[in-house]
Amino acid sequence: MKGLLRSFLRPKNLTLSEWGNLLELGFNGAPATSGVFVSEGTAMRISTVWSCQRLLTETVMGLPLESFKRLEGEAREKDPGFHVARILAAPNPEMTLEQLLEFIMMRLLSRGNAYIRIRRFMNGRPAEFWPIAGEVFPERPDPLGPIVYQVMAPRKPGGTDTVMETLDPDDVWHVPGLAFNGLVGLNPIEHARNMFGLALATEEHGSRLFSNGARPSGLLSTPGVLKKGGWERVRKDWQEVYGGVHNAGKTVVLEHGMTYQAMGLSNEDAQFLETRQFQGEEVARFYRVPPHMVGLAKDLPRANMEQQGREFRLYSIHPWTVRIVSSAHRQVFLERDRRSHFLAFDTAELEAPDAETKSKVWAVERNWGLSNSNEIRARKNMNPIEGGDEYMVPGNMVPLGEVGSTGGEKGPGSQQGIRQDQELSARERAMIRDTARRAVKRELGYLSKLDRGKATAKGLVEWYGRHAEFLSRALHIPLDAAHVFTRCRCAAVALAVEEERLGALIEEFQEDDGEALTQEVIHAGR
Repeated sequence: MKGLLRSFLRPKNLTLSEWGNLLELGFNGAPATSGVFVSEGTAMRISTVWSCQRLLTETVMGLPLESFKRLEGEAREKDPGFHVARILAAPNPEMTLEQLLEFIMMRLLSRGNAYIRIRRFMNGRPAEFWPIAGEVFPERPDPLGPIVYQVMAPRKPGGTDTVMETLDPDDVWHVPGLAFNGLVGLNPIEHARNMFGLALATEEHGSRLFSNGARPSGLLSTPGVLKKGGWERVRKDWQEVYGGVHNAGKTVVLEHGMTYQAMGLSNEDAQFLETRQFQGEEVARFYRVPPHMVGLAKDLPRANMEQQGREFRLYSIHPWTVRIVSSAHRQVFLERDRRSHFLAFDTAELEAPDAETKSKVWAVERNWGLSNSNEIRARKNMNPIEGGDEYMVPGNMVPLGEVGSTGGEKGPGSQQGIRQDQELSARERAMIRDTARRAVKRELGYLSKLDRGKATAKGLVEWYGRHAEFLSRALHIPLDAAHVFTRCRCAAVALAVEEERLGALIEEFQEDDGEALTQEVIHAGR
C-alpha cells in the first residue's frame, strides 16, 4: 500500500486523464455521508454556494488596490508609479488585475489556497504574474529549509503527458486561507463535505419529486381484479399521460369503474422547503455572508440590513483583503521595497451605504481638515477647482488649559482678529505659521503658472485682490491688513516680471516659507 501511494505521489509520466481520475477520487472530491459525490465542481451547483462565492469574489475584485510610499514617521502618500503596482495593473499580457483577484478569491473559497507564478527581471523585481491553475503540492525537503512547490504541468504546451515541476519559493506568490499551521490553507469543500452533500441530496430529492408525477400523491383503485400484467399497463399508461411537470393539470379520464383518491404529502415532504431554506442559511453561515445578500432573508428591517452590511465589510471582506496584501508584501516585494512601500485596498465605497451618509461624512472631513475640496471632488469624479487644495480647520478651537486666557470675543476665532494679548501662545503661533505656509503654497502655484505664461498687470491685480480675501478668511485678520500685504507682494511680482527674474523671486518665496506672512499676521493682530 505504501508503495502504491508513493508511486502516485511521485509520478514520472501520467496522462492528464489519469491525473484527473486520481484527483477526482483522492484529492479533489469524495462521497459525503449522504452518498452524494462532493467536489468543488459539484458544490458550485448549489445556488447558495454559487451566490456566496460570487458575492465575495466580485466585492474584493471591485475594490481599488493602491500602493503607498512610507514617509517620515507615520506619514504616507500614494505612489501609483511603484513598479509592483504597475505590474499588478496588467499582471500578464492576457489578464487584468480584476481577473487575477478573481482567480485568487475563487481558489481561496473552493480550495483554500491560491498560487501565482512570479516571473522576475534580472534584478529580482517582478515582471509578470501567472495563475497556477494546476495542482500544487507544497513540500519542505529540508526540515530547516524553505518550502518548495511541486506543480503538475503538461510536458509540452497542449500535450497530454504531465511532469512535476519544482518552483522555488521566490517564484511563487502563495495566498493561504484558514490554516492550522499558518502555511497551507485548509480545503473548505473537504471540511464541509457533509453539509454540501446534504444540500445536493436535498436538491436531487426535489428534482425527483417534481419529475415523477405518479408518486404516491394519489391512489388508483378498481372494483375488480386486474388480469396478469394489467397493473403494469395501467401504471405505464398513467405515467406517460400524467407523469412529469409538463403534464400537470391535465384532465383525468378513468375507465372500468376505476377511481382516483388524492393523498396528502408526508411530513417529510411537507418540510422539504424548510429543509432547503435551512441548508441555504447553513451555506451562508459557512461563508460568513449575510443571508439577505444571497436572497435568503425576507422582510428584514432596513436597520438590520445596514448593520449586517457593516459586519459584512468588517468580518467577511476585510480578512480576505488582509490575506492578499500581506502575502504580496512578504512574497512579491523585495526586501528594500518592504521598508519603503506597501499595498492596501480602498474600502471607502463599502463604508458609506447611501448618498446622504456620504455627504455628511465628506462635510465633516472638510470642516475638520481631514480632506480638502479637491480630494472630495476627486471621489465624485469631478474636476479640481482653484483654491480647492486648501485644508480648512475651525479657528476657534484652543487647548482646554487656555480657555480662560482667550480674551473672550478677542480669541483666535473671533471676528475681530487675532487675540490682542502681548504674548501669543506657542500653539497659536504654530496655527498661524501653518496657515501662512499653505497660503504661500497657493501663491507659488499661481506664480508657477504665471512663469510659464504671459503675465498682465490687470491679471496680477485681480488675483492678488482675491488672495487678500482668502487671507482674511483663513487667518482671521482684517481685510485692510490683508490688502496691505498682498499689494506689496503684487508690486514685487510685477517688478520681477518686468526684469525677467520671476524665477529668482519664486525661489525667494520658497525659502521664506511663509515666515514674512506669519510676522505680518502677528503684527496685524496686536
